[in-house]
Parts: sequence; structure tokens; C-alpha cells
Amino acid sequence: MEQIWVQIQLVGPQNHVQSSPAQSHRPKLLYKLKEYKSLATQATKTMEEVCEGIYFSFPKQEEEILKLWDDIKAFKTQLKKTESKPEFIFYDGPPFATGLPHYGHLLAGTRYQTMIGHHVTRRTMDLKYMESCWWVFSQLYQKGLVYKGFKVRDKSSGSVYVVAECRLSQLPNNIKKPKVDALNGPAQDSTMSKAKTKTPSREKLENNPDTGSYGLLQKFSGATLVGTKYVPLFDYFTEFSGVAFRVVADNYVTDDSGTGVVHCVPAFEKVSDFGGCYVKDADKDIITAIKAKGRLVNSQTLTHSYPFCWRSDTSLYRAVPSWFIAVEKLKEQLLENNKQTYWVPDFVKQKRFHNWLENVRHWAVSRSRFWGTPLPVWISGDGEETIVIDSVEKLEKLSGAKVNDLYRHNIDHITIPSSCGPDFGVLPRVDDVFD
Repeated sequence: MEQIWVQIQLVGPQNHVQSSPAQSHRPKLLYKLKEYKSLATQATKTMEEVCEGIYFSFPKQEEEILKLWDDIKAFKTQLKKTESKPEFIFYDGPPFATGLPHYGHLLAGTRYQTMIGHHVTRRTMDLKYMESCWWVFSQLYQKGLVYKGFKVRDKSSGSVYVVAECRLSQLPNNIKKPKVDALNGPAQDSTMSKAKTKTPSREKLENNPDTGSYGLLQKFSGATLVGTKYVPLFDYFTEFSGVAFRVVADNYVTDDSGTGVVHCVPAFEKVSDFGGCYVKDADKDIITAIKAKGRLVNSQTLTHSYPFCWRSDTSLYRAVPSWFIAVEKLKEQLLENNKQTYWVPDFVKQKRFHNWLENVRHWAVSRSRFWGTPLPVWISGDGEETIVIDSVEKLEKLSGAKVNDLYRHNIDHITIPSSCGPDFGVLPRVDDVFD
């Protein structure tokens, strides 16, 4: 058997064991693997003893160092000593984090640059920077690139909070869901959902509702369904007659499960038939309605994965109001600008970043939480009047209030009188903050 050798180094009077760089000039010893394991055990024991405070206390040592830095005013002193040095300006994101910079910021952007002779000022939660975000947002709004829509979030349907994506895999996720087969015959004219297909072949079936048996009538290619219109189960969106309830082709539809035909329906619309009913409780009412129309072929229950909130025991995913930047309108301009950039390594330019821009989607920039830079949007109660603020000066002028800070707890109470007159009341700010 081939022998494995490990290079280590003994240092200090207590012979503490630590790894050694290959080019170190200190004495080195070579040990066979068996001997190395023995020394590794000794090193682990030694470190445990150090952590327990036999030689010194790490927390106490840190406190002493911090006190020394405070006593000598280390931060202000190094700024004074480097004020004539070249300036190093470092921007890091996300720009709306409310915590202090973490070790990665210090290591990569500030402390290292100070050590090699730069003057590095630090700014946290800077008013001017937050104000610049307002200005950028207002410019996008004036260009028609800002709109309000809906975004599907990991939000409990039984509560008001959003569940972090990293926790979804930890949640109970089995749900029993009714499976309904309904008659969807072709139609000469109809109206706004679509069915999408990607299948090598389809089978036309005939069933006997009395016995639940089926018989094969015909086989045909899925492509032959493209363009076919069908009769919808419910009479919604009739105003879109002529352009909807038709079959279209798309490559995300698979043929390894289900029927190979995916029914796509408009999202986030109110359904008057089942209004006020919890989404999962509506299943039985929907089945009853389909049966009453004489279009129920088969009904059964399937168990499949679906995330549930561990607090409220309700399903996740809700369509929540959100503010978007219409990035897709800028797609071609972004791709063109990327050609003028320089990347290290260079393959990122035409591969990773180019591909990301090629598949860019509208950016949901708002979040429903407390901390963060507030969206500078004031809207009247009827939604007819909207004002987007681009500066502290403009907010003070329109509201008459003095503004010293832009975080929510300092500006949420500020309203703007309607430009239509006192009879139209005031405009409050929307609750959202930037992502």
C-alpha cells in the first residue's frame, strides 16, 4: 500500500501543532499518517485547553483590544494620518441592509485598502445615498418604467408574513388535492385562458360515466391541437373573445406525466362565484359547480408536495401587491451596453452575464417589511393621484414637514396635500420599502 505523508510544523515552547506553508523557513518534520493522527489528536486537545482559558481567554483578549482602540481613538487617528493619501471609494450591496458591515466588507474593501496606504472613509445608513435611490426611482417612473402589479411570494395564506426561501425545504409539504377531469370540447369561438401542449402524440378517449370505463377512439400528434379553441368551464373574461381559450405550443410542457396539456389561467383576478372562501376550502365548491354544468368526467384525490406554514398550518404562496421596474423594455439596450464592458475573467461577459441579461425579467423592487429605504410613492385613497418624490427638498416643499431621516418610522406619518384641493384630502405614502 502506498504510504501517505503529511507535512506539519512544531512551533513555540509548548510544541503546539499547526499547519505550515510550503515555503516556511521554520524547522519541518515529516510524519507518516499514523504518527500524524497522534499529533492531530494532541493539537485538538491543546486547542480545547486554550479555548477553556488555561492560557488566555479569547473574549477577554478581544475586549482588551477593543478598549485599546477606543483609548487611542484608532479609527479617527488612522483617518487623520491617511487624509493626504489616495482616496479609496468602495460601493457594496445590497444598499438597503440595515446591519453593520460584516467581516467580508472589512476584509475586501476597507481595512486592507487602509493598510496599503489609502484614505478610506466609511458610511453606514447614509441619508444622501438613500436620497439618490429615490432620485433614480423617480427617473424610472418618469420614463414609464415603473408599475404596480403582483408577485407570487412564499407568504402564508393564513397570516401576513413572508417565509424565507431557505426555510421552504424544512416545511411539511404533503397535501391532498382533488383531481378533476372535466369535458373541454372544441369550440368555434370562445374567450382568455390558454392550454399549452408539447407531446409527440395524444389519445382521444370515450368514457361511459355510468361505469367509469374508457375506450380509445383515436391517436394523433399533439401539434394538431395547436390553435384549437375550447369551451371554458366558467364564463369569465368574455371581453377577450377571439384571442383566448385556445391551445398554443411551449417547450416547458413535458410529456412524461399528466396529459401533456397544461391549462394556464389568468392570475390574481377576483372570482365572484367563490368570493370570500379560503382557497383550499373552495375545491369542493368548484367540483360541485363543474358537476352541475354536466362537465364532470371523474373526481379523485391525489397527494403531492406543497409547502405549508408551520405556524398557521396553511399553504404558502400568495400573490402580493408589488412595485416593478419594467426591465424587459431595456433588454436590448442592456445587451448592447454589456458589449462595451470589460470582465475578469472574460468569459463572464459573453456567457454568464450575457445569458442573465438575455433572460432578464421585470424587477420586483418592493418588499413588505419595516426596515429598508422606503419607496418614495405617495398615492391618494382613490388611486387617482400619484406623486413620486425624488429628493428630501421636494418632500419638505410638498408636505411642509422637516425631514432629517428617510427611514419609515421618521417619514410614514408625512402626508402630501392633494393638488386637486383641500376637499380631496391628503396623499399617504405606500407601505413598501425597497428590496
